[in-house]
Amino acid sequence: MTYQSEPTTYYFQIRPNVSPSNVRYVFSQANLGVFYDSVLVFNNGNVSINKLNPAYKLDVNGTLGVTGATTLSSTISATTGTFTGLNVTNASTEGILTLQGADNNTLTRIQFKTDNIVRQEIIKPTSASNLQFRSYPTGTASGGYEFYVSNGSAESLAATIGTDKSLSLTGTLGVTGATTLSGALTVNNATVLNEGSGDFDTRIESDGNANMVFVDASTDRVGIGTASPSNTLDVNGTLGVTGIANFTNQMTISGSVSGSNRLLGKNTSNNGVGDITIGTGLSLTSNNLTASGTDTTSLSDRINLKYNSSGGTISGAVTLSTTTATPSSLLGKDGSNVVGQVTTLTQTGLMKASSVTQNTSSVGIITVAHGLSYTPSQVFVTVAQQSSYVAVCHAITSNDMSFTFYNSTTGIALNNVSVGFFWLAIK
Repeated sequence: MTYQSEPTTYYFQIRPNVSPSNVRYVFSQANLGVFYDSVLVFNNGNVSINKLNPAYKLDVNGTLGVTGATTLSSTISATTGTFTGLNVTNASTEGILTLQGADNNTLTRIQFKTDNIVRQEIIKPTSASNLQFRSYPTGTASGGYEFYVSNGSAESLAATIGTDKSLSLTGTLGVTGATTLSGALTVNNATVLNEGSGDFDTRIESDGNANMVFVDASTDRVGIGTASPSNTLDVNGTLGVTGIANFTNQMTISGSVSGSNRLLGKNTSNNGVGDITIGTGLSLTSNNLTASGTDTTSLSDRINLKYNSSGGTISGAVTLSTTTATPSSLLGKDGSNVVGQVTTLTQTGLMKASSVTQNTSSVGIITVAHGLSYTPSQVFVTVAQQSSYVAVCHAITSNDMSFTFYNSTTGIALNNVSVGFFWLAIK
């Protein structure tokens, strides 16, 4: 059946039983002399537009444009398509939006476009690969991700992934399992480890030590260089202290170190207890602890040697190289005794003193050896019990000193006279 308003120009035609033989009805038309075949086909209860043998109730070969809302109560399947708005709703069960590639190795994606340019997309490359979130910033457009949450009354930003690959969380991060960080960790606020006070050890590893810092939670101990600390702070290695180390209780050095030049005296086996390295300003030679420099006035605050908690004897002597400190202030005192042994100033080798009774020479001179290993810079002399005698030191060498004695009244030298006097030679 053909309807022609203008023959060969405009007409509409319905043709039944055309090839193929299973096609029931074909609606075709001509417009301005152009013939459009198979415009509308009915076959086996299916309807197609511009397609023979429709496989679905409505099978469209071309773009389907819908101006109003479209409700689909079952599955929608499409190779490609464009939606102004897509709402998946099911009144009786869950609403599902499914994307399926041709096979397990075909990429599936959801793209987000502006100005017809893909900005971001979610991709499933293959069935065995991870789900990917990709971003393609163009110009000044940001390519990061933001995740928002709502408490029922207000929406707030929970996490941000920036274009610099940074992850920013605005809330608390809770991790149940182990966490491994391959990059640097920067914390700009207070940090608390093991807030729940559980038996969870903390370990910091350095380049060459697996237990550089170890916190043993079960024993409440900290180890430096050891995973089994036996004290509150256990250091396995050399401990260096730049400032003052204050000990409010007993300091114990364990071990048995024999030999001379040991600072902390002896134990019952006559061995030195511990081996201490003397720092700047102190030297230990032949069992003598010597302080040099100008800070010796505070030495009593810095040296307080005890063999054990009840006192004890210190092996060796402590020597001062200045006259500003006195023996009683060097090591301090306990309730009744000076702790340690102190060498007097004249024993340090810094000065020598003696008393002499001797006859003067024929010209009133007496020469004595001072016993120092150098030439003294200062010599003091005084005559004992003879107020009319006066002594003058007129020659000093590296070995001896020469004194001339005069009568203080006449000024004449005392020749061949027995004279008693005291002298003091200083470095």
